Amino acid sequence: MRLVLASCAVVFLSCPARAADIPLAAPKGWKSEKQAKATILTPGDVADGKFYAVMVTPTEGKAGGLDELLDDARKMAAEIGTFKAAMEPRQSKSDGGWDYKFVLGTLETKDRALVAQLMSVKKGDDGGVVVVLSESTETMGHYADAFATMVRAMGAPAPAPAPAEAGVVDLQY
Repeated sequence: MRLVLASCAVVFLSCPARAADIPLAAPKGWKSEKQAKATILTPGDVADGKFYAVMVTPTEGKAGGLDELLDDARKMAAEIGTFKAAMEPRQSKSDGGWDYKFVLGTLETKDRALVAQLMSVKKGDDGGVVVVLSESTETMGHYADAFATMVRAMGAPAPAPAPAEAGVVDLQY
């Protein structure tokens, strides 16, 4: 599995990027690792023999449309193996105003089949590609809710802290 992740990192590191980031934040308990031009997010509790990674790569300069960015994601996947879509692409918008389009499928490499999700994201002139890879539908499904929550919250303001109980003074600044 490390070889697959290393192959993915090489592909995504060769892609153009800029200083701005796509605001896709790792949930508590996940690892976030910047590798030159990409950010790789992985859950901290992936079982031995399992694999799940989210690779986030911003575009350089002004981002194209969602379809163009999704084509870029397909080209990146093609450098790893053969992507076969299992559904038509779907489009939505995050709570923070980021438009996104995604497609689920498989990514056939020389020695294995991976489950893959390719996604384009865009807000104004900012945009990029998000690729999720897993060794099985079981693992992909296990982290689906956490990933969906990350996507929905992309760019949204942080929630306000809960108010203190009545009669209790909170002196933290």
